Amino acid sequence: VAFVEALASRAPLVLTLSDMHWAHDAVFELADRLLDRLCHLPLVVVGTARTGHEHWVPDLGRYNALVLQLDPLDGDATKQLVQALFEGAADEMLVTTLRERSGGNPFFVEELAAFVRESAHGRHEVDMILANELPATLHGLVAARLDALERDERSLLQDCAVVGGTGAIASVVALAARDDARRLLDALAERELLVLDNDEFHFKSELIREVAYGTLTKAERARRHAALAELLGARGEASPEQIAHHLATAAELVDEVGPAAGVPVDIRDRAVAALLDAARRAEEIETWLASGRCYDRALGLMPRTGPERWVALLGRGRAHIAQRQLHEGADDVLVVLEEAREAGDTLTEASALNLVGEMHVASGMYNEAESALGEAVQRWREVGDVSGVANALRGLGIAHLFRGETAEAGRLISDALASYRSVGDRRGEAWSLQNLAWIAFTRGETADAEARLQQSAELFGELGDWGGLGWAFGLLAFVRYQQGKLAEAAELAEQIVEEATETGNTWAIGMMNVLLADIALWSGRSEEAVRRAREAITLFQEIGDGWGEVQATVPAVRALAELGRVDEYDHCLDRMHQVAQGLPDAGMRRIPSLLDAGVQLQRGDAPRARETLDALDLPHEERLGWDDLVGAMGLAALQNGAVDDALTLLETAYTAAEHDGPALALGSRLALAYAAARRPDDALRIVGEIEARPGGTYSDRMFALWAESAARVQTGIGDARAAVDAAHAIATATDAPLEHAIAAVARARVLAALDSHDAQEVRADADHQLTRLGIEAAGWERVFDLALQT
Repeated sequence: VAFVEALASRAPLVLTLSDMHWAHDAVFELADRLLDRLCHLPLVVVGTARTGHEHWVPDLGRYNALVLQLDPLDGDATKQLVQALFEGAADEMLVTTLRERSGGNPFFVEELAAFVRESAHGRHEVDMILANELPATLHGLVAARLDALERDERSLLQDCAVVGGTGAIASVVALAARDDARRLLDALAERELLVLDNDEFHFKSELIREVAYGTLTKAERARRHAALAELLGARGEASPEQIAHHLATAAELVDEVGPAAGVPVDIRDRAVAALLDAARRAEEIETWLASGRCYDRALGLMPRTGPERWVALLGRGRAHIAQRQLHEGADDVLVVLEEAREAGDTLTEASALNLVGEMHVASGMYNEAESALGEAVQRWREVGDVSGVANALRGLGIAHLFRGETAEAGRLISDALASYRSVGDRRGEAWSLQNLAWIAFTRGETADAEARLQQSAELFGELGDWGGLGWAFGLLAFVRYQQGKLAEAAELAEQIVEEATETGNTWAIGMMNVLLADIALWSGRSEEAVRRAREAITLFQEIGDGWGEVQATVPAVRALAELGRVDEYDHCLDRMHQVAQGLPDAGMRRIPSLLDAGVQLQRGDAPRARETLDALDLPHEERLGWDDLVGAMGLAALQNGAVDDALTLLETAYTAAEHDGPALALGSRLALAYAAARRPDDALRIVGEIEARPGGTYSDRMFALWAESAARVQTGIGDARAAVDAAHAIATATDAPLEHAIAAVARARVLAALDSHDAQEVRADADHQLTRLGIEAAGWERVFDLALQT
């Protein structure tokens, strides 16, 4: 995304995605992210797909979309294409025949023309082909073209098909083992069967590869796949999964047809060993899609008994759990647990118990997780495995973290960290540091969180564990958001979504979409916030994660309120209450009420907000969201006319704020409170401090400008109208009618205080907007009464 953004920033860019009917879901997700993130740049994405294969429909948002259905070529267009393909030498009979056989399908026309060119030598042969030999289907046509190739050309094309739809030219040359391989590749490219691009080739169409591969017997396919695997391994350039794929394919084919000449007799054992090695390597970098694929294929080739089967079942189960496919994961892990207990294999039992605990944590069953992981600790101690004990302790810590018991979580994970360090387990150390950073972040200790994340990221980087590094950067994105660095947080989140999509980390995708929804909300893009949040809500509902669903619902609810969609707001908030009440963390159970109080404050319904806040058992210790809570309580006091109470709350919190995000949020409200207290110098001082800080939300900037405007009205110094006009411009740049209305009220009140000629007109417009939203904004009226009384 960043690369395309850089190109589009320099000049208008057209990105073409051809044959999207063959595309993986990751391609569609990338297209969505490009359109959403780069909507402000001159970018056109053109995608082509066969009719009836519309797997992707772009979300209508802040960009234009056009779906163009291409009809078959008419007679004139077909004639033009045929003449171009034959360089103007096609007669009427040839044009008519190709038009009738192709049905106006341009690809079919091209393949028919290529067949005629390659098969006919002279006018007489052309006539004979048109009369008798022209294939009736695309598959038959491609097969006929391949039949017409020289034997050496056809064999080389088959080698390409074994390598894959695309691949390294060096791999084909090595497999062919002939001096003229490059010349034959050039000839195939001239026949438009292949496209050669620097050091790589790809088939002109997937159909050509399919037909070429199909012309090989299964025994010959097995021989070539086995030979290619050996060549790739010797060259050391291919990934372990690529080598394992070719060995496994050879073994699977031998299973079908029996022993084949040129295929090692131990091909099954080689394939299983390669698949397990590739799976373990994929696990080490958190690439769960790849590890799951390899373990699954290994299980299909290995005996139904034996220790390797347990390893593969646990590995496949681990991959399922990481992708939040919990039922599938349970099917694998519980089988191993039962069999290991029957066999008295304590080590395997402990490994299975760890995964059972992870599975229960992922499904929100924290008591069951504690039981399984506690038993795992005992089993690991029985076999004297320090890292195993530490893994189980770390799992217990995560369970307590989701319960909201951060002190116990910190104790358990600190113990795990010490154990990892005692045996030199650096990967375990890196994970513990990431977990401790998460705990610090949850407590609102962002400086400590950032320091631990730095240590964690350095370790993951040294180990080449890009999956672990992604988790560290994912949490860092939330830290940056909390610090008010929205642009940096968004860049990190987009990067993590791309990586998590490739590796199959479903939970990470959901959490990054939550963060991107939050960023969109506080950047004034409420529609985008709703869309992203609902994607995350759906994902968390599908994997049964109530904790994640509540997190994802926060930006959805607030954005719906900003958009004035009251019925949807109420429905979404009700669902959020239901889900939150089922969570063990008291802090999570408070979120729906705190969110509703914040919305009521933005609507100016101070009594309802105060009532909601008073009914809550609010924490006394500082933790994540504490600054937001204090800001809400201060604003509630201010809107209810309790200016001194607002100042007491906000002054202390603002002084303690370390980072830009909290300082901007608390400072803007404090400046407004100073204006309401008729302390314009203090208000302007805070505004000046805020202006010197980067980042923050549009709302913070708007509140500060209201405070500045009111202070300038009070002192008569400076341009009060310019400040309130700037705040109004910020509001109207968003897509949130609620912000438009409140900003209009503020502007009307300032203009009235200035006795401006257009004050009544602006007031009428503000009242119209309030009426349309069904609110009175009495709390805001009270704030402006206090700040603008003359």
